[in-house]
Amino acid sequence: MNYLKYLLSTRVSLVLLILFAVAMAAATFIENDHGTAVARSQVYEAWWFEMIMVWLAVNFLAHIGQYKLFHRSRWPIGLFHLAFVIIILGAGITRYFGHEGIIHIREGSTESTYYSAERFLQLKQAHSGKRFEKPLSLISHNFKPQTTEVSLGEPTFKVTVQEYIPNAKEEITTGNKTYFDFAVAIGEGRQDYMIEEGNALAMGNLLVGTTASATAPVKIFRKDSSWVIQSKVHLQVMEMATQQIGALHAGSESPLQMRSLYQWDSGAFMLKAIHEKAALTYTPEKDKKEAKNFPDYVRLKITDAEDKPVTESFIKIVSFDPGWHSFVYGNQSYAVTYGPKAEKLPFQLQLRKFELERYPGSQSPASYASELQVIDGSENFPYRVFMNNVLDHKGYRFYQSSFDNDEKGTILSVNQDRPGTYLTYLGYFLLSLGMLLTLFARGSRFRLLNKRLGSIHKKAPATATLSLLLLSFAAQAETPSSPMVVPEEKAAAYGRLVVQDLDGRMKPLNTLANEIVRKLNGRSTILIPSPKGDLKLTSEQFLLAVQMDPETFSQLPIIKIDEKKSKRAFEALGIEPTNRISFQQFLNKEG
Repeated sequence: MNYLKYLLSTRVSLVLLILFAVAMAAATFIENDHGTAVARSQVYEAWWFEMIMVWLAVNFLAHIGQYKLFHRSRWPIGLFHLAFVIIILGAGITRYFGHEGIIHIREGSTESTYYSAERFLQLKQAHSGKRFEKPLSLISHNFKPQTTEVSLGEPTFKVTVQEYIPNAKEEITTGNKTYFDFAVAIGEGRQDYMIEEGNALAMGNLLVGTTASATAPVKIFRKDSSWVIQSKVHLQVMEMATQQIGALHAGSESPLQMRSLYQWDSGAFMLKAIHEKAALTYTPEKDKKEAKNFPDYVRLKITDAEDKPVTESFIKIVSFDPGWHSFVYGNQSYAVTYGPKAEKLPFQLQLRKFELERYPGSQSPASYASELQVIDGSENFPYRVFMNNVLDHKGYRFYQSSFDNDEKGTILSVNQDRPGTYLTYLGYFLLSLGMLLTLFARGSRFRLLNKRLGSIHKKAPATATLSLLLLSFAAQAETPSSPMVVPEEKAAAYGRLVVQDLDGRMKPLNTLANEIVRKLNGRSTILIPSPKGDLKLTSEQFLLAVQMDPETFSQLPIIKIDEKKSKRAFEALGIEPTNRISFQQFLNKEG
């Protein structure tokens, strides 16, 4: 019992809070040096970090009961503790039950599929539709190979993530394998695939094999000394160089035409190149500036239940729509990938138009927005998503995240975490309320100081009144004959500031000050009357003094005027002719 009491003590809570703060600080440095993924893996999603938060929540609840924090005189402090518990609970619900992801929509198209923020190892069988999905968090920092046993009934595979290659640069080197470089267009997008001979490539509803014995509807293989294509479906063929159109009829075979477009009813593909006696490798880019332009890759190795090699592949890590590596085993077609998992929305989103505005004279985006149409059965309405304007529908929230390079598509962040969000907001509200009410709680420092100030006000009202009167008399006693002057070296430093004039030109402030003083005085310096005689001020001193004490300087005779040529001006102003006048003399009672 004493052991449990110690674990729930305020001393242990203090230690946990210090550990929590140190962990958060360390995560900040880790994220700066190694990226967000490493910080999440090493700290934010680590078991020990979650244990600290759960332990703190349990201790806060124990303190509420132990110290009777909801007593009439202490309930704001109890509210403060309860708020922390609710925030931690909301974070836990978000961590384990919330969903985050990305949806990509092209202009004019409709989508209901988004891709999870969490990455999965995925394997599927082409004909039966059976799938295997396992969440797997991989990072380059301290990477270790991981093996997962995958069963889709029969057979059983072992999928090993052998290597994680950050900022990987693709290279074709000399080897003993053959690779096919495909470009595939289905719908609005285009994707490139590099597959090894013997594997198959799934292109929507069409499967393309790369051996004569493949069971795919379309097969590309070597026959004698040349490459041929054989198809069980009708394909239209367009030679890209001449735009000449031909056909490959169903059940026929013909020589393979490189860099020609083979089209069927729902897509098209082109074989860009065949790399024979080659090896496909990915190596990390060493140049740090160039490395940012290259994606990360993982190398997967698949073996059967008897550890016999089945296939190997490099998979590019992406945030949505990952590439699949197709292979054939036991006359069945399979595909494997590592990356985000496709999830279905209970409604559809159509991108009517994507709008982007740039800063004048720059290519940098100033703002961008997506004009969406929400299609949900009988409920159909438009909505504009932009920065800080979120679409909230059926528990899903959509935020503007990014856009396609051609500015014809949008990328939206998806979040489904209504319980966790509401709990967290409630926790923050109670935390703010508790902090505010703690100031007025009985025995608080704020309340004690307020009480003392009240007694002081009661004892010395006359002193306060007298002080105000003295200050008032002192202010009235000031005359314009005592101008405030800044030392010349300080004013010179002030004059080095760069400012913009009325014409939009950038110039040093001393240049502007010289222009002003010359217009007022005809010289770069100015004489200011004072009880001890005239003060000679530089243009910087004068401008700074006017800004500090405009009322005094408005009453000083500092504006030079010609006595003989300005008779009409003196008559209009109603003053005797003189060689200097003040700004105030230009104003009458109406201003």
